[in-house]
Amino acid sequence: MKVLSYLELCNAPFEEISNFNKWLGTTDFVQGKPEKYTSRLFYSQPFRPELITELFEGWTYDDSNYIYWYEPDNSDYVASINEDNNDLIIDSPKNNLTVIMPKTLDRFICNCQDAGIELEWRLK
Repeated sequence: MKVLSYLELCNAPFEEISNFNKWLGTTDFVQGKPEKYTSRLFYSQPFRPELITELFEGWTYDDSNYIYWYEPDNSDYVASINEDNNDLIIDSPKNNLTVIMPKTLDRFICNCQDAGIELEWRLK
């Protein structure tokens, strides 16, 4: 299922919102959260690098180099985290993007979109 930014989700057709809510219900995140605000809380949660492999399909973590790999259609995308400089570097075949470490999950999603990466939610 294609990942939308929070703003895109808010403006999406009902069927897409419903599919997202069904997917979100399969995650551990919704436990004890008020249903009305669940998607907003989910998207605004603090970004942690581990979320890349937990939530998104096709990403792997290389702990020897501290980088995350994504290889759709034989195209290499690399998300590397420089904890010393507190920044995120996304290298893609089309461009390179260096940004301040995302504060929220939604900001990471938007950064990936800016780099041309179409994320997919990991199915449980």
